[in-house]
Amino acid sequence: MSTASERESRRDVIWFAAASFVVVGIASWPWLARFGTALADPGSLNDVSAAADARLLAWVLAWNAHAAWTQPLHWFDANIFHPARNMLAGSESLLGLLPLSLPVSALARDAVLAANVTTWLTYPAAAIAMYAYLRRASLTPVACAVGALLFCFGPYRLPADIRVLQLPCFFLPLLALAVQASRPGRRVWLPVVALLALTSSLYMAAMSGIVLVVELAFALRTRGVRETAWLVVSLLPIVPLLVIAQRPYVEQAATMPATLDPLLRADVVAAATWGALAAGTVAWRSSVLVACALGLVGLLAPLRRRSPLDPSWWRALAYVVIGTLIAAGPTLHVFGMDLPLPVRLFSGTPLAALRAFPRFLVLASLGVCSFAAAGAAGLVAAVRSRAPSRALAPAVTLGLLLVATVPGALAMLSSPLSDVDLAAHPDVDRILAASDGAVLEIPPPLPGPFSSVPTCRRTSCFAARVTGVRWSMATPGTRRGGTQH
Repeated sequence: MSTASERESRRDVIWFAAASFVVVGIASWPWLARFGTALADPGSLNDVSAAADARLLAWVLAWNAHAAWTQPLHWFDANIFHPARNMLAGSESLLGLLPLSLPVSALARDAVLAANVTTWLTYPAAAIAMYAYLRRASLTPVACAVGALLFCFGPYRLPADIRVLQLPCFFLPLLALAVQASRPGRRVWLPVVALLALTSSLYMAAMSGIVLVVELAFALRTRGVRETAWLVVSLLPIVPLLVIAQRPYVEQAATMPATLDPLLRADVVAAATWGALAAGTVAWRSSVLVACALGLVGLLAPLRRRSPLDPSWWRALAYVVIGTLIAAGPTLHVFGMDLPLPVRLFSGTPLAALRAFPRFLVLASLGVCSFAAAGAAGLVAAVRSRAPSRALAPAVTLGLLLVATVPGALAMLSSPLSDVDLAAHPDVDRILAASDGAVLEIPPPLPGPFSSVPTCRRTSCFAARVTGVRWSMATPGTRRGGTQH
Protein backbone atom coordinates (compact mmCIF):
# COMPACT_ATOMS: atom_id res chain seq x y z
CA MET A 1 0.00 0.00 0.00
CA SER A 2 1.24 3.50 -0.82
CA THR A 3 1.48 5.98 2.00
CA ALA A 4 0.05 9.49 1.77
CA SER A 5 3.55 10.97 1.45
CA GLU A 6 4.39 8.61 -1.44
CA ARG A 7 1.20 9.57 -3.27
CA GLU A 8 2.00 13.25 -2.75
CA SER A 9 5.53 12.72 -4.08
CA ARG A 10 4.14 11.00 -7.17
CA ARG A 11 1.79 13.91 -7.83
CA ASP A 12 4.70 16.32 -7.44
CA VAL A 13 6.78 14.31 -9.90
CA ILE A 14 3.93 14.33 -12.45
CA TRP A 15 3.50 18.10 -12.17
CA PHE A 16 7.25 18.67 -12.41
CA ALA A 17 7.46 16.32 -15.42
CA ALA A 18 4.91 18.45 -17.27
CA ALA A 19 6.77 21.63 -16.31
CA SER A 20 10.14 20.21 -17.39
CA PHE A 21 8.81 19.35 -20.87
CA VAL A 22 7.58 22.95 -21.20
CA VAL A 23 10.86 24.47 -19.97
CA VAL A 24 13.05 22.30 -22.22
CA GLY A 25 10.70 22.88 -25.15
CA ILE A 26 10.93 26.67 -24.80
CA ALA A 27 14.70 26.54 -24.34
CA SER A 28 15.15 24.41 -27.47
CA TRP A 29 12.61 25.95 -29.85
CA PRO A 30 15.15 26.76 -32.65
CA TRP A 31 16.26 23.12 -32.58
CA LEU A 32 12.67 21.84 -32.43
CA ALA A 33 11.85 23.81 -35.57
CA ARG A 34 14.54 21.93 -37.51
CA PHE A 35 14.18 18.45 -36.05
CA GLY A 36 13.84 16.84 -39.47
CA THR A 37 16.65 18.61 -41.30
CA ALA A 38 19.51 19.33 -38.88
CA LEU A 39 21.41 17.68 -36.04
CA ALA A 40 22.37 19.48 -32.85
CA ASP A 41 26.16 19.40 -33.02
CA PRO A 42 29.07 21.83 -33.54
CA GLY A 43 29.55 20.66 -37.13
CA SER A 44 28.29 24.05 -38.34
CA LEU A 45 31.23 25.60 -36.42
CA ASN A 46 33.71 23.56 -38.51
CA ASP A 47 34.18 20.99 -35.75
CA VAL A 48 34.69 18.02 -38.06
CA SER A 49 35.11 15.48 -35.28
CA ALA A 50 31.84 16.53 -33.62
CA ALA A 51 29.98 16.35 -36.92
CA ALA A 52 31.37 12.87 -37.52
CA ASP A 53 30.35 11.66 -34.07
CA ALA A 54 26.87 13.13 -34.50
CA ARG A 55 26.28 11.23 -37.74
CA LEU A 56 27.74 8.10 -36.22
CA LEU A 57 25.30 8.24 -33.29
CA ALA A 58 22.35 8.97 -35.58
CA TRP A 59 23.30 5.96 -37.66
CA VAL A 60 23.64 3.76 -34.53
CA LEU A 61 20.07 4.61 -33.49
CA ALA A 62 18.82 3.95 -37.03
CA TRP A 63 20.65 0.63 -37.19
CA ASN A 64 19.26 -0.46 -33.80
CA ALA A 65 15.74 0.20 -35.03
CA HIS A 66 16.43 -1.75 -38.23
CA ALA A 67 18.11 -4.69 -36.46
CA ALA A 68 15.37 -4.96 -33.84
CA TRP A 69 12.79 -5.84 -36.50
CA THR A 70 14.87 -7.59 -39.16
CA GLN A 71 17.94 -9.34 -37.69
CA PRO A 72 17.87 -9.46 -33.87
CA LEU A 73 20.13 -12.54 -33.83
CA HIS A 74 22.82 -10.66 -35.80
CA TRP A 75 22.34 -7.28 -34.18
CA PHE A 76 26.01 -6.29 -34.10
CA ASP A 77 26.71 -7.21 -37.75
CA ALA A 78 25.97 -3.68 -38.85
CA ASN A 79 26.04 -2.43 -42.43
CA ILE A 80 29.35 -0.58 -42.39
CA PHE A 81 32.87 -1.69 -43.36
CA HIS A 82 31.61 -4.82 -45.10
CA PRO A 83 32.52 -7.68 -44.73
CA ALA A 84 33.88 -7.17 -41.21
CA ARG A 85 31.65 -8.52 -38.42
CA ASN A 86 30.44 -6.95 -35.18
CA MET A 87 30.88 -3.44 -36.54
CA LEU A 88 28.30 -2.03 -34.15
CA ALA A 89 30.83 -2.81 -31.41
CA GLY A 90 33.24 -0.36 -33.03
CA SER A 91 31.52 2.39 -31.04
CA GLU A 92 28.71 2.84 -28.54
CA SER A 93 25.78 0.51 -29.24
CA LEU A 94 23.29 2.67 -27.24
CA LEU A 95 21.25 -0.46 -26.48
CA GLY A 96 20.14 0.96 -23.15
CA LEU A 97 18.40 3.80 -24.97
CA LEU A 98 16.11 1.44 -26.91
CA PRO A 99 13.05 2.26 -24.73
CA LEU A 100 13.41 5.86 -25.94
CA SER A 101 14.74 5.41 -29.48
CA LEU A 102 12.80 2.36 -30.71
CA PRO A 103 9.26 3.82 -30.45
CA VAL A 104 10.48 7.11 -31.93
CA SER A 105 12.20 5.34 -34.84
CA ALA A 106 9.15 3.16 -35.48
CA LEU A 107 6.89 6.22 -35.66
CA ALA A 108 9.21 8.64 -37.44
CA ARG A 109 10.94 6.29 -39.93
CA ASP A 110 13.45 9.11 -40.40
CA ALA A 111 16.95 8.71 -38.93
CA VAL A 112 17.58 12.43 -38.41
CA LEU A 113 14.19 13.08 -36.82
CA ALA A 114 14.47 9.98 -34.61
CA ALA A 115 17.98 10.96 -33.45
CA ASN A 116 16.86 14.49 -32.60
CA VAL A 117 13.75 13.40 -30.70
CA THR A 118 15.68 10.75 -28.74
CA THR A 119 18.38 13.28 -27.86
CA TRP A 120 15.81 15.90 -26.84
CA LEU A 121 13.99 13.43 -24.58
CA THR A 122 17.14 12.90 -22.51
CA TYR A 123 16.88 16.48 -21.21
CA PRO A 124 13.45 16.29 -19.52
CA ALA A 125 14.27 12.70 -18.54
CA ALA A 126 17.34 13.94 -16.63
CA ALA A 127 15.29 16.60 -14.83
CA ILE A 128 12.44 14.21 -13.95
CA ALA A 129 14.72 11.41 -12.71
CA MET A 130 16.73 13.85 -10.57
CA TYR A 131 13.57 15.42 -9.15
CA ALA A 132 12.19 12.00 -8.11
CA TYR A 133 15.58 11.09 -6.60
CA LEU A 134 15.71 14.30 -4.55
CA ARG A 135 12.09 14.00 -3.40
CA ARG A 136 13.00 10.70 -1.79
CA ALA A 137 15.48 12.64 0.35
CA SER A 138 12.50 14.56 1.81
CA LEU A 139 13.51 17.89 0.31
CA THR A 140 10.88 20.50 -0.55
CA PRO A 141 9.44 20.53 -4.09
CA VAL A 142 11.11 23.89 -4.84
CA ALA A 143 14.52 22.65 -3.69
CA CYS A 144 14.11 19.47 -5.74
CA ALA A 145 13.17 21.53 -8.80
CA VAL A 146 16.29 23.67 -8.42
CA GLY A 147 18.57 20.62 -8.15
CA ALA A 148 16.81 18.82 -11.00
CA LEU A 149 17.05 21.76 -13.41
CA LEU A 150 20.74 22.26 -12.62
CA PHE A 151 21.32 18.56 -13.27
CA CYS A 152 19.38 18.75 -16.55
CA PHE A 153 21.65 21.58 -17.74
CA GLY A 154 24.82 20.02 -16.28
CA PRO A 155 28.24 19.11 -17.71
CA TYR A 156 28.40 18.06 -21.38
CA ARG A 157 24.74 18.94 -21.93
CA LEU A 158 25.03 22.56 -23.07
CA PRO A 159 24.73 23.73 -25.72
CA ALA A 160 22.44 20.96 -26.97
CA ASP A 161 24.42 18.23 -28.72
CA ILE A 162 23.42 14.80 -30.00
CA ARG A 163 26.57 13.48 -28.34
CA VAL A 164 24.75 13.59 -24.99
CA LEU A 165 23.51 10.16 -26.11
CA GLN A 166 26.95 8.91 -25.05
CA LEU A 167 26.27 10.25 -21.54
CA PRO A 168 22.57 9.65 -20.78
CA CYS A 169 22.90 11.03 -17.26
CA PHE A 170 19.26 10.39 -16.31
CA PHE A 171 20.27 6.77 -15.62
CA LEU A 172 22.36 7.82 -12.59
CA PRO A 173 19.59 9.22 -10.34
CA LEU A 174 17.15 6.65 -11.76
CA LEU A 175 19.44 3.76 -10.80
CA ALA A 176 20.13 5.21 -7.34
CA LEU A 177 16.39 5.67 -6.84
CA ALA A 178 15.71 2.08 -7.96
CA VAL A 179 18.10 0.74 -5.33
CA GLN A 180 16.70 2.96 -2.57
CA ALA A 181 13.06 2.20 -3.39
CA SER A 182 13.57 -1.53 -3.92
CA ARG A 183 11.84 -3.69 -1.32
CA PRO A 184 9.88 -6.97 -1.27
CA GLY A 185 7.36 -6.89 -4.09
CA ARG A 186 9.08 -3.94 -5.82
CA ARG A 187 12.42 -5.37 -6.89
CA VAL A 188 11.58 -5.83 -10.56
CA TRP A 189 12.56 -2.27 -11.51
CA LEU A 190 16.11 -2.51 -10.14
CA PRO A 191 17.40 -5.16 -12.59
CA VAL A 192 15.56 -3.50 -15.49
CA VAL A 193 17.05 -0.06 -14.81
CA ALA A 194 20.49 -1.57 -14.10
CA LEU A 195 20.46 -3.49 -17.39
CA LEU A 196 19.51 -0.40 -19.41
CA ALA A 197 22.08 1.79 -17.63
CA LEU A 198 24.91 -0.73 -18.02
CA THR A 199 24.23 -1.21 -21.76
CA SER A 200 23.65 2.45 -22.66
CA SER A 201 27.28 3.47 -23.23
CA LEU A 202 30.78 2.65 -22.01
CA TYR A 203 31.14 5.70 -19.77
CA MET A 204 27.62 5.44 -18.42
CA ALA A 205 28.21 1.75 -17.66
CA ALA A 206 31.26 2.68 -15.58
CA MET A 207 29.39 5.45 -13.74
CA SER A 208 26.36 3.22 -13.19
CA GLY A 209 28.61 0.55 -11.73
CA ILE A 210 29.95 3.10 -9.27
CA VAL A 211 26.40 4.18 -8.37
CA LEU A 212 25.45 0.55 -7.72
CA VAL A 213 28.47 0.02 -5.46
CA VAL A 214 27.79 3.24 -3.52
CA GLU A 215 24.08 2.54 -3.10
CA LEU A 216 24.64 -1.07 -2.05
CA ALA A 217 27.22 0.11 0.49
CA PHE A 218 24.69 2.53 2.00
CA ALA A 219 22.01 -0.17 1.88
CA LEU A 220 24.31 -2.47 3.84
CA ARG A 221 24.72 0.20 6.51
CA THR A 222 21.12 1.39 6.73
CA ARG A 223 19.06 -1.68 5.77
CA GLY A 224 21.21 -4.58 6.93
CA VAL A 225 22.92 -7.59 5.42
CA ARG A 226 19.76 -9.56 4.61
CA GLU A 227 18.08 -6.80 2.58
CA THR A 228 21.33 -5.93 0.79
CA ALA A 229 21.82 -9.58 -0.13
CA TRP A 230 18.34 -9.64 -1.69
CA LEU A 231 19.25 -6.55 -3.71
CA VAL A 232 22.34 -8.31 -5.05
CA VAL A 233 20.34 -11.46 -5.82
CA SER A 234 17.78 -9.40 -7.77
CA LEU A 235 20.60 -8.21 -10.04
CA LEU A 236 21.88 -11.70 -10.89
CA PRO A 237 19.38 -12.38 -13.74
CA ILE A 238 20.87 -9.57 -15.83
CA VAL A 239 24.41 -11.01 -15.71
CA PRO A 240 23.91 -13.42 -18.65
CA LEU A 241 22.35 -10.63 -20.70
CA LEU A 242 25.31 -8.36 -19.96
CA VAL A 243 27.72 -11.11 -21.00
CA ILE A 244 25.87 -11.56 -24.30
CA ALA A 245 25.83 -7.79 -24.94
CA GLN A 246 29.56 -7.46 -24.22
CA ARG A 247 30.74 -10.43 -26.26
CA PRO A 248 31.03 -8.47 -29.55
CA TYR A 249 33.13 -5.86 -27.75
CA VAL A 250 35.44 -8.56 -26.39
CA GLU A 251 35.87 -9.94 -29.89
CA GLN A 252 36.61 -6.47 -31.23
CA ALA A 253 39.13 -5.80 -28.45
CA ALA A 254 41.01 -8.93 -29.49
CA THR A 255 41.78 -7.27 -32.85
CA MET A 256 43.48 -4.27 -31.25
CA PRO A 257 47.32 -4.13 -31.27
CA ALA A 258 48.75 -5.44 -28.00
CA THR A 259 51.11 -2.47 -27.74
CA LEU A 260 48.32 0.11 -27.80
CA ASP A 261 47.72 1.19 -24.19
CA PRO A 262 44.81 3.66 -24.06
CA LEU A 263 46.28 5.24 -20.93
CA LEU A 264 49.28 6.37 -22.98
CA ARG A 265 46.99 8.82 -24.72
CA ALA A 266 44.82 9.54 -21.69
CA ASP A 267 46.52 12.85 -20.90
CA VAL A 268 46.04 14.06 -24.48
CA VAL A 269 42.38 13.02 -24.59
CA ALA A 270 41.71 14.43 -21.13
CA ALA A 271 43.35 17.75 -22.04
CA ALA A 272 41.18 18.01 -25.15
CA THR A 273 38.08 17.19 -23.12
CA TRP A 274 38.89 19.79 -20.47
CA GLY A 275 39.50 22.29 -23.27
CA ALA A 276 36.06 21.60 -24.74
CA LEU A 277 34.50 22.20 -21.33
CA ALA A 278 36.42 25.44 -20.80
CA ALA A 279 35.25 26.68 -24.20
CA GLY A 280 31.63 26.64 -23.10
CA THR A 281 29.44 29.71 -23.37
CA VAL A 282 29.06 32.30 -20.63
CA ALA A 283 25.53 31.05 -19.97
CA TRP A 284 26.75 27.49 -19.52
CA ARG A 285 29.53 28.56 -17.16
CA SER A 286 26.99 30.61 -15.19
CA SER A 287 24.84 27.50 -14.77
CA VAL A 288 27.84 25.55 -13.45
CA LEU A 289 28.76 28.36 -11.05
CA VAL A 290 25.20 28.47 -9.68
CA ALA A 291 25.27 24.71 -9.08
CA CYS A 292 28.65 24.89 -7.34
CA ALA A 293 27.68 27.89 -5.19
CA LEU A 294 24.42 26.35 -4.00
CA GLY A 295 26.18 23.02 -3.61
CA LEU A 296 28.75 24.60 -1.31
CA VAL A 297 25.93 26.01 0.81
CA GLY A 298 24.31 22.59 1.04
CA LEU A 299 27.64 20.93 1.85
CA LEU A 300 28.52 23.29 4.69
CA ALA A 301 25.07 23.93 6.17
CA PRO A 302 24.89 20.85 8.43
CA LEU A 303 28.52 21.31 9.46
CA ARG A 304 27.80 24.90 10.45
CA ARG A 305 24.74 23.85 12.46
CA ARG A 306 26.69 20.93 13.91
CA SER A 307 23.70 18.74 13.19
CA PRO A 308 23.99 14.98 12.51
CA LEU A 309 24.92 14.15 8.93
CA ASP A 310 22.24 12.02 7.32
CA PRO A 311 22.93 9.31 4.68
CA SER A 312 21.87 11.61 1.81
CA TRP A 313 24.69 14.03 2.75
CA TRP A 314 27.30 11.26 2.80
CA ARG A 315 25.89 9.79 -0.43
CA ALA A 316 26.20 13.13 -2.24
CA LEU A 317 29.73 13.59 -0.90
CA ALA A 318 30.71 10.14 -2.17
CA TYR A 319 29.55 10.97 -5.69
CA VAL A 320 31.36 14.32 -5.69
CA VAL A 321 34.65 12.86 -4.42
CA ILE A 322 34.65 9.75 -6.65
CA GLY A 323 33.57 11.63 -9.78
CA THR A 324 36.11 14.42 -9.25
CA LEU A 325 39.00 12.05 -8.53
CA ILE A 326 38.38 10.07 -11.72
CA ALA A 327 37.84 13.26 -13.75
CA ALA A 328 41.28 14.46 -12.67
CA GLY A 329 42.85 11.68 -14.75
CA PRO A 330 45.61 9.16 -14.06
CA THR A 331 48.18 11.70 -12.89
CA LEU A 332 48.13 14.97 -10.96
CA HIS A 333 50.93 17.43 -11.78
CA VAL A 334 51.95 19.35 -8.64
CA PHE A 335 55.14 21.44 -8.36
CA GLY A 336 56.84 19.47 -11.10
CA MET A 337 55.90 16.10 -9.60
CA ASP A 338 53.55 13.52 -11.09
CA LEU A 339 51.28 12.08 -8.42
CA PRO A 340 49.42 8.90 -9.45
CA LEU A 341 45.66 9.00 -8.96
CA PRO A 342 43.15 6.10 -8.60
CA VAL A 343 42.53 6.00 -12.36
CA ARG A 344 45.90 4.25 -12.70
CA LEU A 345 44.19 1.20 -11.28
CA PHE A 346 42.23 0.94 -14.56
CA SER A 347 45.37 0.00 -16.50
CA GLY A 348 45.23 -3.58 -17.67
CA THR A 349 41.47 -3.81 -17.22
CA PRO A 350 38.60 -3.23 -19.69
CA LEU A 351 38.14 0.18 -18.03
CA ALA A 352 41.46 1.25 -19.58
CA ALA A 353 39.39 2.28 -22.62
CA LEU A 354 38.01 5.17 -20.53
CA ARG A 355 40.33 7.95 -21.61
CA ALA A 356 38.11 11.06 -21.55
CA PHE A 357 38.23 11.18 -17.75
CA PRO A 358 36.61 14.64 -17.40
CA ARG A 359 33.34 12.99 -18.47
CA PHE A 360 33.12 11.64 -14.92
CA LEU A 361 32.14 15.16 -13.90
CA VAL A 362 28.66 13.93 -14.85
CA LEU A 363 28.87 11.55 -11.89
CA ALA A 364 30.18 14.33 -9.66
CA SER A 365 27.26 16.53 -10.76
CA LEU A 366 24.87 13.99 -9.21
CA GLY A 367 26.36 14.88 -5.83
CA VAL A 368 26.81 18.59 -6.56
CA CYS A 369 23.16 19.02 -7.59
CA SER A 370 22.05 17.06 -4.53
CA PHE A 371 23.97 19.50 -2.36
CA ALA A 372 22.58 22.38 -4.45
CA ALA A 373 19.02 21.25 -3.73
CA ALA A 374 19.82 21.05 -0.01
CA GLY A 375 21.40 24.50 -0.20
CA ALA A 376 18.31 25.94 -1.89
CA ALA A 377 16.08 24.38 0.78
CA GLY A 378 18.27 25.87 3.51
CA LEU A 379 18.22 29.36 2.00
CA VAL A 380 14.43 29.39 1.65
CA ALA A 381 14.00 28.10 5.21
CA ALA A 382 16.40 30.72 6.58
CA VAL A 383 14.60 33.55 4.77
CA ARG A 384 11.20 32.37 6.00
CA SER A 385 12.33 32.24 9.63
CA ARG A 386 14.20 35.56 9.70
CA ALA A 387 12.72 37.76 6.98
CA PRO A 388 10.77 40.80 8.22
CA SER A 389 8.40 40.56 5.24
CA ARG A 390 6.36 37.57 4.12
CA ALA A 391 6.92 38.55 0.48
CA LEU A 392 10.66 37.98 0.72
CA ALA A 393 10.50 34.16 0.91
CA PRO A 394 8.47 33.78 -2.34
CA ALA A 395 10.85 36.24 -4.02
CA VAL A 396 13.86 34.16 -2.97
CA THR A 397 12.11 30.99 -4.14
CA LEU A 398 11.40 32.52 -7.55
CA GLY A 399 14.95 33.81 -7.77
CA LEU A 400 16.41 30.37 -7.09
CA LEU A 401 14.22 28.81 -9.77
CA LEU A 402 15.27 31.49 -12.26
CA VAL A 403 19.01 31.17 -11.62
CA ALA A 404 18.68 27.41 -11.96
CA THR A 405 16.82 27.70 -15.27
CA VAL A 406 17.72 30.86 -17.19
CA PRO A 407 21.50 30.34 -17.76
CA GLY A 408 20.96 26.77 -18.96
CA ALA A 409 18.01 27.77 -21.13
CA LEU A 410 20.02 30.58 -22.74
CA ALA A 411 22.89 28.20 -23.47
CA MET A 412 20.46 25.75 -25.05
CA LEU A 413 18.88 28.47 -27.19
CA SER A 414 22.28 29.15 -28.76
CA SER A 415 22.90 25.51 -29.69
CA PRO A 416 24.64 25.14 -33.09
CA LEU A 417 22.74 23.12 -35.68
CA SER A 418 24.33 21.20 -38.56
CA ASP A 419 22.24 20.64 -41.68
CA VAL A 420 22.00 17.09 -42.97
CA ASP A 421 21.68 17.30 -46.75
CA LEU A 422 21.13 13.80 -48.09
CA ALA A 423 21.25 14.95 -51.70
CA ALA A 424 24.47 17.00 -51.46
CA HIS A 425 26.51 14.38 -49.57
CA PRO A 426 25.18 10.96 -50.54
CA ASP A 427 28.13 8.96 -49.20
CA VAL A 428 28.06 10.84 -45.90
CA ASP A 429 24.38 11.05 -45.07
CA ARG A 430 22.56 8.57 -47.29
CA ILE A 431 23.37 5.84 -44.78
CA LEU A 432 21.11 7.67 -42.33
CA ALA A 433 18.20 7.43 -44.73
CA ALA A 434 18.71 3.78 -45.73
CA SER A 435 20.24 1.96 -42.78
CA ASP A 436 19.42 -1.43 -44.32
CA GLY A 437 20.90 -0.79 -47.73
CA ALA A 438 24.04 1.37 -47.86
CA VAL A 439 27.21 -0.43 -46.83
CA LEU A 440 30.62 1.22 -46.50
CA GLU A 441 33.60 -0.91 -47.39
CA ILE A 442 36.75 -0.89 -45.27
CA PRO A 443 38.88 2.08 -46.40
CA PRO A 444 42.69 2.16 -46.49
CA PRO A 445 44.59 2.57 -43.20
CA LEU A 446 44.51 5.99 -41.61
CA PRO A 447 47.70 8.06 -41.71
CA GLY A 448 49.67 9.29 -38.70
CA PRO A 449 49.44 7.96 -35.15
CA PHE A 450 46.32 5.92 -35.92
CA SER A 451 47.98 3.85 -38.67
CA SER A 452 48.43 0.82 -36.39
CA VAL A 453 44.80 0.84 -35.26
CA PRO A 454 42.32 -1.20 -37.33
CA THR A 455 40.53 1.37 -39.43
CA CYS A 456 37.14 -0.18 -38.81
CA ARG A 457 37.57 0.64 -35.13
CA ARG A 458 38.01 4.38 -35.62
CA THR A 459 35.21 6.90 -35.83
CA SER A 460 37.81 9.03 -37.61
CA CYS A 461 36.60 7.25 -40.76
CA PHE A 462 33.37 9.17 -40.40
CA ALA A 463 35.36 12.40 -40.01
CA ALA A 464 37.10 11.65 -43.30
CA ARG A 465 33.76 11.36 -45.06
CA VAL A 466 32.47 14.60 -43.56
CA THR A 467 35.49 16.52 -44.83
CA GLY A 468 34.83 15.39 -48.40
CA VAL A 469 36.67 12.08 -48.71
CA ARG A 470 34.04 9.69 -50.05
CA TRP A 471 34.35 5.92 -49.83
CA SER A 472 32.77 3.53 -52.32
CA MET A 473 29.34 2.13 -51.54
CA ALA A 474 28.59 -1.58 -51.81
CA THR A 475 25.76 -4.01 -51.25
CA PRO A 476 25.81 -6.53 -48.38
CA GLY A 477 26.88 -9.36 -50.69
CA THR A 478 29.99 -7.74 -52.16
CA ARG A 479 33.54 -8.42 -51.07
CA ARG A 480 36.12 -6.04 -49.72
CA GLY A 481 38.05 -3.98 -52.23
CA GLY A 482 36.58 -0.52 -52.28
CA THR A 483 38.53 2.40 -53.63
CA GLN A 484 38.72 6.02 -52.68
CA HIS A 485 37.21 8.41 -55.18
